Amino acid sequence: MLLSSPAAAACPCLAGNQAIIQKIRETKPKTVVLYAAWLNYLDDWSAGWPYEKALRDTLRELKAAGIEDVKVLGPAPYWKPNLPISASKYWTLNRSLPDRLFPSDRPHKTADEILKRVAEEEGATFLSVYDALCDKRGCAVHTQASAEELISWDYGHFTWQGAEYVSDMLFGNRRIGNGSLGATLSSF
Repeated sequence: MLLSSPAAAACPCLAGNQAIIQKIRETKPKTVVLYAAWLNYLDDWSAGWPYEKALRDTLRELKAAGIEDVKVLGPAPYWKPNLPISASKYWTLNRSLPDRLFPSDRPHKTADEILKRVAEEEGATFLSVYDALCDKRGCAVHTQASAEELISWDYGHFTWQGAEYVSDMLFGNRRIGNGSLGATLSSF
């Protein structure tokens, strides 16, 4: 939930996010990373994005809290019905786990373009999760460590190993901030 999203008044996430902003003000982490299941809230991004103001408000609030390094992550590949079932179907047909599969047809690139524009206009850094995981052969299904370590446990939420893998791909082997995420803003 972004701080001023259209659904904020009806969602208990708002109070949690306000508490997190307060914690960020108190602890002053070096870096804050914003990540959400962006594609869950709009199927057609061609006409713009109704949550743009909410993202801008959140980025401005983080800047006002003294956070200089804010990273906005774009959407992850969206798997329908989910990645474990998709990998299982592949296994049934091929008797091996896939390295890559094509995700559901969702507007990943359009969402990336809008999120990047807003992030950059507000002085944040945008990083494309989709570009980090996907190429013309499809999207990574598992970590490099093991075919058993799937990236996502459902349609797009990362497994623990998947989150570490994506973090390493986006940020290298360095840890952001003091090595602790400290606080995260929850998804919408």
